[in-house]
Amino acid sequence: MSTFKISYKSLRKSFNQNLLFNIDDLTLESGKCSLLSGINGSGKSTLLKIMAGLEPPDNVEVYFKDNKLNWKTACKQIHKEIIYLHQTPLMFDASVENNIQYGMRRQGFSKTKIIELTKTALQWAGLKHIKNNNARMLSGGEKQRVALARAYILSPKILLLDEAFSNVDAQGRDKIFEQICKLKEKGIGIIITSHELSHTTDLAEQHFQLENKHLKTSNNKHNISKFEVTKLKLVNA
Repeated sequence: MSTFKISYKSLRKSFNQNLLFNIDDLTLESGKCSLLSGINGSGKSTLLKIMAGLEPPDNVEVYFKDNKLNWKTACKQIHKEIIYLHQTPLMFDASVENNIQYGMRRQGFSKTKIIELTKTALQWAGLKHIKNNNARMLSGGEKQRVALARAYILSPKILLLDEAFSNVDAQGRDKIFEQICKLKEKGIGIIITSHELSHTTDLAEQHFQLENKHLKTSNNKHNISKFEVTKLKLVNA
């Protein structure tokens, strides 16, 4: 996967004339996993949606391939390369298999390619045994795995995960952790918000913290670079 890098500078967002955050510089890169933290109401979800081009900021300068882009032009590029997953993944009233195929159909993949990639995604996510189940009837952890499989098959450069471990039991968290590690190994950049620090601390090389309306950045020296079953067991021992 080719290196992808995008920067958001002078990023400001307000609600009802109240400043939510004012960020000097935020850079996203493929192949890097970062934790985004902050107290409730600090704007974490809003920031993720802006990164994904789903919500407009009050002000921003976007830089991609050394070019400064206006917001409208930037969004066209962002939508091709960045995927945002809500903490409660959207599931259609259809089978797991059909839900995984949704993004490919929207992007105009051929029927043959969709069938081929769906098999790959089901195998990758360990969902073959429930491929015909109605996705809306799944557990919270299973829905997250379907959403991750749906994103994985589109090969984004950056994946934004909003509380991926919330409302999921211990077994489900382990499986989601494994999937995220696989995405990381594939070179996909990951930004994750989570209260499950036992998982995210091991995943992230970088820590973004929203505090007092600004963003602080630090490096995490205790991350893992590669998924191993033995390490996963130790994390949850």
